[in-house]
Amino acid sequence: MADQVPQAPVIPVADVLIPADAPPAAAPPAVNAVPANADNLEIANLLQRIQALESQQQTSVENGLSGLAAYGLRRKPDFDKYAALALAEDIVVVAHNSKHEKAAFLSAATKALRERLDKPLEQFQAYFLALFSDKDYS
Repeated sequence: MADQVPQAPVIPVADVLIPADAPPAAAPPAVNAVPANADNLEIANLLQRIQALESQQQTSVENGLSGLAAYGLRRKPDFDKYAALALAEDIVVVAHNSKHEKAAFLSAATKALRERLDKPLEQFQAYFLALFSDKDYS
């Protein structure tokens, strides 16, 4: 028993006295609470900006098509046929899942693009641009 470490006595919470001059315990701030001061406008602007950035990051067919058009405009050393085809196939999946009006066109265009993988890079890139450049088919 000599090897046991003595433990500190346990004091019940009811026995602890709070000094009369101690300030009352403040409630923790709410997680989404906005401070009530002059920074409200700045915080509101930041929240709007965050929401706009998050909406731009969401995968949509329109964002994907603009990305395809931008990829098609790359210089020839930076353009990869297989990466271009993969991007087009990804947009087809997004369009199909969201039941987008251009889903059938994108699927047919990607199938036609896949059939031209054996063509030289310049021809493939020109065909890619012809299919996926910024055009409005509606």
